[in-house]
Amino acid sequence: MPDCPQCALPLDTVRAREGIHYHCPGCHSYAATILQIRRLAGDKFATSLIRQINTNMTPSERSCPFCGGRMRSFTSQSPAIELDGCRRCCAVW
Repeated sequence: MPDCPQCALPLDTVRAREGIHYHCPGCHSYAATILQIRRLAGDKFATSLIRQINTNMTPSERSCPFCGGRMRSFTSQSPAIELDGCRRCCAVW
């Protein structure tokens, strides 16, 4: 079970019709894969997130809950949300 990169509690696995995402019961943050985001928000938004993860070099304070690697911080343009993404896992926090 992956742990929250913010508060280190075990993440809850949430199964939904669109796929699986992970929720932290402590800080109420979420992790999702690009595949699930694509199902929920569409190809255009998911592709935009992938581009931002791949081109942004700003290291995050957080490590990926899945692979342990350093995530990258970026701000999604539409809607404006601060996110962390793992290039290796294609996961977004």
